[in-house]
Amino acid sequence: MTAIATPPPTRDDDVLPLLELAGERSTPLALGRGLWSSRELLVLLARKEFHVKYRRMSFGTLWAVVLPLLQSVVMAIVFSHLVVFHVPHYAIFILSGMAAWTYFSSVFASGSTAIAGGASLASKVYFPRALLCLVQSVTALYGLVIMIGIVLVLCVPLGVHLGPAVLLLIPGILLLLVFSSALTLTAAALHVYFRDVNYVVNALVLLLLYLSPVIYSPALAPRILHPLLVVNPLTGILDLFHAALGYPGAMGLALFVTGAWTIFFLATAVVLHSRFDRVFTDLQ
Repeated sequence: MTAIATPPPTRDDDVLPLLELAGERSTPLALGRGLWSSRELLVLLARKEFHVKYRRMSFGTLWAVVLPLLQSVVMAIVFSHLVVFHVPHYAIFILSGMAAWTYFSSVFASGSTAIAGGASLASKVYFPRALLCLVQSVTALYGLVIMIGIVLVLCVPLGVHLGPAVLLLIPGILLLLVFSSALTLTAAALHVYFRDVNYVVNALVLLLLYLSPVIYSPALAPRILHPLLVVNPLTGILDLFHAALGYPGAMGLALFVTGAWTIFFLATAVVLHSRFDRVFTDLQ
């Protein structure tokens, strides 16, 4: 006769507890404090990202400027001959627009995958995951400042008069920085859950180059593009860059739209990162 062991009856207090992993919500204030306390890490990672990217190249960091500068020259030659835009000093117009566009496209394309791509670092030590996106924003500032410096220097031999309006570059750079960071933070948070975001970002970067007043003035754009230019958040930023070099633009409405988009994406980014910051790494 074989004895079959039966488990003893269990009591409620004998049941093993179930551990459920869930992200701890944090307040926007706590998120801001975390980012501020990690500011030295932000600068360190940004410098490392910039130098590592170009350290094995013969021309080093010059490639951060040479590529957008070469693209601007090619576009200036092509569009000045194939499509006639009656814009004075057309080369400077394109160069100033490309300076802002190159920064935006670089930050948006690389920063939108920064959280997923930085999982190995984020899993070793805790810091707000938003920092990985902001690293891209700070890194691209190096190239932006150098590019703007080149544009200002070229204004002298090309006969472009620089007046007090050149100070508009300061709010233009600040608005470009905040908008690009807010949009990138939102896209990076969504990319953790929806990997299709990467393809959407690449498609947007391709389309926005021609739907933004980079190579043409909004006043000279075809009528069919006017509604798209009005709702395009980059229009106000590019208007500021162009106005700084003496090109007039309808900045009132454009800046309002850009400000509205910036506030929207910034609020969305704060909500997403406050809610899911602590589980971003676990979801990779």
